[in-house]
Amino acid sequence: MAASIANHLARNKMARVAGGLYLSFVLASILADVLGHIGKGTPQLVYETILTSEW
Repeated sequence: MAASIANHLARNKMARVAGGLYLSFVLASILADVLGHIGKGTPQLVYETILTSEW
């Protein structure tokens, strides 16, 4: 009986860890998508900005 309770608790803990990792992945994907759209936009505009930059 004690082994089945321990096994159940271990599976619950593993499920929570997996759910946390999945949630982290989803949030990181959303953040990357939002940050990926910050900037000039088209490759041509980025290229022109690099060429005209004074650094």
